[in-house]
Amino acid sequence: MHQGKIIQKEIANSGKTIDEIAKLLHYKSRSTIYDHFKKEILSEKVLLRYAKVLKSADIYSISGVSQQKVEIHNGLAKPSSIDEAVEQRDYYYKLYLESLEKIRLLKRQIEES
Repeated sequence: MHQGKIIQKEIANSGKTIDEIAKLLHYKSRSTIYDHFKKEILSEKVLLRYAKVLKSADIYSISGVSQQKVEIHNGLAKPSSIDEAVEQRDYYYKLYLESLEKIRLLKRQIEES
């Protein structure tokens, strides 16, 4: 069973673009996803990230981990490389800055009222 091809099929069936999936997985580019398509075997962590984003029972089944077990853990999977850790850090830092900006704007609105 070629796991990369299963991922490719599930993405095609999801109605989402490769760009959208890459953003949901916090990848810097689509090339990571295309690299995954070529691999016959993917790590459990990679499979679970796709399964969660695509909500795919087929991907859960090839990962060997039950969907319930994964849903208990709401956070991101541990990064499998320094690059993934940096991507996650950058993503959450951006969210943090956006939240601070919203708070600043709300305070200004309150002060002007």
